[in-house]
Amino acid sequence: MLADGGYIKGPVNSFPLGWASVARDIRLIKPSELSSAQYEAYLRVVSALEYNKGAGYTAVRIHGETDYAEAVGYSDARYEQGQLSLIREVNRGGIVARVNTNLRFDPESSDDKLTMDGSYLGYVFGNWGVTVDQLPMWWGPGQDQALVFSSNARPIQAIRATRLDNAPIDLPVLRNLGWWHTTAFFGNSQETETLGRYSIAGIRISNSLFDGFEMGLGYTGQWGGRTGRDESSSDAFTDFLTFKSSSAVRNRFASIDFRWSPWGYGGVYGEYVLSQKGRRDTGHLIGFDFKFAGGSLSSGAMSDVFFEISNVDVIYDDPDDPNGHTRFNRNLGGAMGQDAKGFVFGYNRYTSTGNGIEVRVRLFELGKDNEEVRTHYIEPQVGNAANHSELEVERAMIDITYQHPFKASLLRVGVQGWQDTLLNTMPSQRSITDINVDSGISLHASWEWRW
Repeated sequence: MLADGGYIKGPVNSFPLGWASVARDIRLIKPSELSSAQYEAYLRVVSALEYNKGAGYTAVRIHGETDYAEAVGYSDARYEQGQLSLIREVNRGGIVARVNTNLRFDPESSDDKLTMDGSYLGYVFGNWGVTVDQLPMWWGPGQDQALVFSSNARPIQAIRATRLDNAPIDLPVLRNLGWWHTTAFFGNSQETETLGRYSIAGIRISNSLFDGFEMGLGYTGQWGGRTGRDESSSDAFTDFLTFKSSSAVRNRFASIDFRWSPWGYGGVYGEYVLSQKGRRDTGHLIGFDFKFAGGSLSSGAMSDVFFEISNVDVIYDDPDDPNGHTRFNRNLGGAMGQDAKGFVFGYNRYTSTGNGIEVRVRLFELGKDNEEVRTHYIEPQVGNAANHSELEVERAMIDITYQHPFKASLLRVGVQGWQDTLLNTMPSQRSITDINVDSGISLHASWEWRW
């Protein structure tokens, strides 16, 4: 809300995002000039900023769920049925670090029982922060999905460079082109199937030419692993940097996104993705949101309502990569996968004391090239003579999560339910399943205590 109103300058639609620019702008805000909703947002940002100025913290986190999550959103990434985490974060001058040790129980698709997901080690060089990390990424303004990088899959191990202060670049012409944020990474990912470990890199440049407007450009690609071809990693990296068409570089995506807030209490936003090798090579998302404060149930509460419509073609399949744009069988981009079109309604509400509720209602049509449809409805029927060319699945899903603080801890509990209905099943396809409806439900809970 403060960025929509022009109080926080520059791009904010990327994660990880540093505090330097936010801290700079918060110091310049005069609270008396804010509306009631903006003031509530201001208090929350100031509180988070003061907390992160400290020397560090220690935390323990416990998480469990009754079944694996069908879709993972921005605020609640879950990839196993149980996890115990010990977290230690330190901030000493220009050195920042977090050691996140996770003991996993019944992981979804990998055998890793002990991981360091969420960890990082970084140092500040002037206006640049350089980290070695395994942090989730979110590129774009979408609140439920991001089509190139989201938190739907476990984070990548990477070396990352990020511009910390997004002030205009003090060079001729560039100084008149607004506020800039840039981040680039080079890392390793891993699959459970054919490729094994492979290299991945990406860069995102965001610009805010005027208050309330942001535009972002992204570019990413992969190479290496057990491809069975004689490929040079250095040549593949050169091809990636020079945008050269090459069979050695796969899952290459370019994206453009925007967010515009003409009224300061929400806005319209969108994302467009182009795949170099996808069988149908585009995906797009458009949405709008509205933010407000107060309400009849409690004072000091902030609410956010949003709608998103997306249509993602078969962009994540690459003929040179049997696994596609995935990590441990989860898509690195949109949570609903490819060959998917539909809409999302979302509602978030948080009080000044930390209580909150998050609601997501999703309704999507998934085609035969969607990962979930292939896994649950087509692959079990290998050898069946049925024609799957017209198979579609309508998926309805609801997520509800409630959080409640207890002194220095936070409890989150929630439920995710879904139902699939088979569409366009011709008589020759009746043997795909004995029923035309499938459904599931998962309960989840987490508790984190910091000191």
